[in-house]
Amino acid sequence: MGRGNLRNCAVHKDVAVTALCDVQQKRLDSTLQQYKESARPYRDYRELLAAEDVDAVIIATPPHWHCRQAVDACEAGKDLYIQKPMTLHLAESRVVKNAVLKHQRVCQLGTQIHASETYRRVVEWVQSG
Repeated sequence: MGRGNLRNCAVHKDVAVTALCDVQQKRLDSTLQQYKESARPYRDYRELLAAEDVDAVIIATPPHWHCRQAVDACEAGKDLYIQKPMTLHLAESRVVKNAVLKHQRVCQLGTQIHASETYRRVVEWVQSG
């Protein structure tokens, strides 16, 4: 999902892809080919968060990493988009919420299907009885 999210962001004229991070070198290299003019590769997300030209991050790692990476992003002053599920436990979700509020960051959670027109129609249909 991370590469799909990145593609969807990169089509906007006011978005510059400045960094990519992946622990799998083959996938990192493949993605870097698409953004080689503007992006630097990282294998450690903490190094990416230290980059001053990074304003926001997409967190699309396995869910057990989401809480730690989201808090670290907030502490680094980065806005964030978190792929679902946001966290694995309610307490982790509260930790992320508190970090977003404390550091005054913008955070969005990926919902994909829940924002689609078809899904909304089904919700309306169920709610109508």
